[in-house]
Amino acid sequence: MDRDEIICRFKKIKPSKRYGVKAPHKQLLVLFSLKKLILDGIRLVTYTEADKRLMELLEKFNESGSTKNTNEPFWRLKYDEIWEVTNSENIPVNSKGGVNKGDLDEYNVNGGFLEEIAQAFQNDETLVIEIIHMMLYKVFPESKHNKVIQTVGIQSLINKQ
Repeated sequence: MDRDEIICRFKKIKPSKRYGVKAPHKQLLVLFSLKKLILDGIRLVTYTEADKRLMELLEKFNESGSTKNTNEPFWRLKYDEIWEVTNSENIPVNSKGGVNKGDLDEYNVNGGFLEEIAQAFQNDETLVIEIIHMMLYKVFPESKHNKVIQTVGIQSLINKQ
């Protein structure tokens, strides 16, 4: 998968909306996962860890009024063809393509960027920075970008510019 295809896949990630306000769930999960991959060297995180951290981020940055669920973005990013979910074979999927939070915990599910995408990120700092900016601009006013970057813990990635 080349750089342009990766960028195209991330461009297609649409935030859900509630009352016309964009919900940052997927974008915050992408930013958190970039931090885990690039700064911590961890490609796949447990749902339990992602749930805890994403919930904290949503408490600070979700102004859409939508629920602060974490299972939906964790599960649905795989439909955007950037993400994989492991240990999920036995998890029942509802008619809308979603899953129950309790099942993700019970089956010790892990999720993260596809291996090919993770390798591209690890080999191309400018790609990482471009995706970070793309995720920020999709859902946050520019005045909040620094706060999101600091809270997620990815300021060192941006400072490499």
